[in-house]
Amino acid sequence: MKIKKLLIGMTAAAMAATCLSMSASATKLQDVLDPSSEDYYKVGGAGFYMGRGWVWNQSDWVTIAEDGMFEVDYDISSVLAMSSQNTLGSFGIMINGFPADNYPYTIDVQEASFTPTDGDPIEFTSLLGVQDIEESAEGGIRFVLRIDDEVDATTGEVKTAACPELAGYESWIGELDDAGAITAPGDFPGGKLHFKIDLTPEETADTEEPTPEPETPDSEEPAPETPDSTEPESQAPSDSTAAQTPSANPESGASAGIALAGIAVAAAALAVSKRK
Repeated sequence: MKIKKLLIGMTAAAMAATCLSMSASATKLQDVLDPSSEDYYKVGGAGFYMGRGWVWNQSDWVTIAEDGMFEVDYDISSVLAMSSQNTLGSFGIMINGFPADNYPYTIDVQEASFTPTDGDPIEFTSLLGVQDIEESAEGGIRFVLRIDDEVDATTGEVKTAACPELAGYESWIGELDDAGAITAPGDFPGGKLHFKIDLTPEETADTEEPTPEPETPDSEEPAPETPDSTEPESQAPSDSTAAQTPSANPESGASAGIALAGIAVAAAALAVSKRK
């Protein structure tokens, strides 16, 4: 009997360890690079702009500050815009120098905007906030802003989705033929692209999903004091229990692992009690 108890206990512990190992969290740059190290100041980036001729243009290189802040202002001049027939293909920022083995990284986009030479600022609110970001296909971190989707011609897959804040600026694209060549210039005036990002935020990205409001039944049957089976009775979570129920409010893989481990231990204990 003691051997059976030991095996059951080991099984429950193994399940708990497995559940906890399923959780994954993003890396904070300050945990892998010390601000006093030389590699820390290799982290940096620039703004970029391409018209529909897809000629690459970029700003001066900007290095991360000691406090972890990265801030870039890129003036896309009217002359530069004119050289691309006043068309906008894409613009944005790139940041390189992150240790490659530790993606995703947690960053906090605090400011993101573009102010046209002849218009009001466009705030890219969809980009703001603390977030975990993966490595781009080109390496490093990139924010690529387009008016239209970039679609793979072979697979039809959307490679880069259109930026919602640029809706209504289709005239900046110009007129294109079926091959994507410019047949008539656009009216992209140039302007200032601005980003301010904290690359070392202490805050963690909020991955919590909204929980629908549970419906209150007309009457509730009391749960039996001694259930015949080990399966938990299904109940709609109340406001006070929703935060404790992983299926109702999945805050992280770790909380789900702890809950599953708890169920495993309870099942093991019940199995032992039946064997006595």
